[in-house]
Parts: sequence; structure tokens; C-alpha cells
Amino acid sequence: EVINEAEMAYRLLPDDVTLIGITGTNGKTTTTTLTYEMIKRSGKRVHLAGNIGYPLCSFLEKLESGDIIVMEVSCQQLANMKEFKPHIALMTNLSEAHIDFFGSYGAYKEDKLKIFNNQTEDDIAIVNIENDDVMNGISNINSNVKYFSSKREINGAYFIDDKLYYYDEFIMNREEFLLKGNHNVENALGALMIAKEVGVDNESIVSVLKTFTGVRHRLEFI
Repeated sequence: EVINEAEMAYRLLPDDVTLIGITGTNGKTTTTTLTYEMIKRSGKRVHLAGNIGYPLCSFLEKLESGDIIVMEVSCQQLANMKEFKPHIALMTNLSEAHIDFFGSYGAYKEDKLKIFNNQTEDDIAIVNIENDDVMNGISNINSNVKYFSSKREINGAYFIDDKLYYYDEFIMNREEFLLKGNHNVENALGALMIAKEVGVDNESIVSVLKTFTGVRHRLEFI
């Protein structure tokens, strides 16, 4: 059997850690970093792993009971996954990319959606309700699906009237959130949904969104 590093590390993870997997065409790194910072700010033990530059296997000897792993998962990693299953999986969006590697957009989408394949009804899938390709791709998954929207009020996390909400609970005003662009509103909504699922308080979520200036080389001010 030939498997990649992430799949091998997943098979060696202790049963009592929470694995969060974040993928999508755009916004993976920003959403992963925001999620990690929110959980870290709340005082919980959390590790940042995966395609963001920290191999999952490098944490195996450091893990303690109850730890949380926030992992950015790339399409190339997913291409060789078989058993990999995050307790919480988030899909930021889907659009045409990496056709040179996959041969077609259809093959690329199928590969990305593998992040949900092994989830059960006890696991959570968080998706962008405004992305048609994501919504069409999750019709048959077994996860407990939750949604976020940057365009309208929904039963989930949403952005309306320049305010961020979580199931009708006001979180913060848009003007307080430093990152520019509607795509970063979506990244923030996804991150705060994950943070809420693992018990992060609103103060920690807002504190990160008020101070996070972005990942290096992502629309940096020069």
C-alpha cells in the first residue's frame, strides 16, 4: 500500500484528539490560521498542521488527551487519502484550479469533496451555502451539515447589514474586522463556526478578528 504522510499520521492519531480539516480552492490558509488563533486565544491546547507548512506526523509525540488539531488539507493530499476523517471538515469554496494535475475540473471537485467521504452523522461538515459546486457536491454525505453565508441571513453563520452573526447571535461589526474583501468575510464566518463548535468564547473570536492582519503575501499593504 502506498499512502502519503498525512494519511499515515491520521492512522496513528490518538482517539481522544479532535481533528479539524479545512480545504477549498481559495481561503484555506487564512481560514485555517484564523481558526487556530481563535482556539489558541481561548486557552485550549491546539496545534496548527498540514499544508500550511507543519506535517501532521510532527505532532504525534506531542499530543495529549483532549488536544485539538487544525489542519489545512490540500487537493494533492486528498488525492492519496483513504481513511482520513476529520471530526469537523470545512470547505471554503470550489472553483476551477489544478487542472494540470487532475486533468479536469470534475476530477478536481471529486477529489476535494473526499474530505467528507468518511464522515458519519457524528461528524460536522461546514460549507459555504453560496457556492453552487460545493452545495451540489455534498448532497449525499453523511455528516451533520452546517452553513455560512456572506450574502444573506440563514440558519447558520451569516453576514448582513455589515455585521457578523452566528445563528442570530451578534458577533461583531464588519468595520472592526481588519481583513479586506468579501472573501475574507467568508473566511471569518467559517473560522468562527469551527471555533464555536469546539467551545471557543465570543471574546476570543472577536479579539482575533480585530487584530489579525492576514497571512503573509495575502493582500498585504506595502
